[in-house]
Amino acid sequence: MILHLQLIKNNFEEFCFTKSLMGIDFTKLERKIIENKLCYISRYDYFKHHYSTVLEYLKKYTDTETIAELGSGYGLVLFVFKFLGLKNMLEGYEMDEYGIKIAKEVNDFFHLDIKFDEIEDLRENSKFKNNFEGKTVFTHYVLHNIKNNFSKSIDNILNLKPKQVLHFEPIYEKHPNDLKGITCKTYLKSVNYQIKILSTIKEFKNEGKLKNLKIQNIGIGGQPFDKLFLIRYTPT
Repeated sequence: MILHLQLIKNNFEEFCFTKSLMGIDFTKLERKIIENKLCYISRYDYFKHHYSTVLEYLKKYTDTETIAELGSGYGLVLFVFKFLGLKNMLEGYEMDEYGIKIAKEVNDFFHLDIKFDEIEDLRENSKFKNNFEGKTVFTHYVLHNIKNNFSKSIDNILNLKPKQVLHFEPIYEKHPNDLKGITCKTYLKSVNYQIKILSTIKEFKNEGKLKNLKIQNIGIGGQPFDKLFLIRYTPT
């Protein structure tokens, strides 16, 4: 088990929304974006608002199909969705073997029914053994970390042939060239985020490889200059 990592706690709610972890106090006030406004809120309360907002959008655009997360890490997003009452079958896919190991241990500890499995590197020419047909695939703060072969990653996601794809990501290109927008862009560049997420996806749309492309500002952000957007599309 991994109890020594302070990841599992006896109470499922406390695990999903902890008030402290590894010596960090999550009840202290910090600057976050709520409803497109900069405000002071504890990390504990922000996490609750953040995941509830993401789940609201996810439920809005899905039906009863299986929902699969790419880049699920140790499964926290899916565990939170399960705690918040999402009824769909949930699956998490991660390249890191250790992340999947932790996710499965947490899943077993709380007697949940989320499926976790390894997936090959989306940046490579891989033959994926996982079946995503008919499922909604989503990412949450994953694409911005893909620096190399980003176009190949989107191509691989399309080739998985899911029902639809939803990306919850910070989008550099959605910030305008006014003072606030330039400040946000400068921040996103400084932390080395991928800055061509939207333009790359639009290239695939222009090539006829995806359709029904929609982009939405969902009005939240864990950092003052790190607003979250939703990109939705359907593979052709």
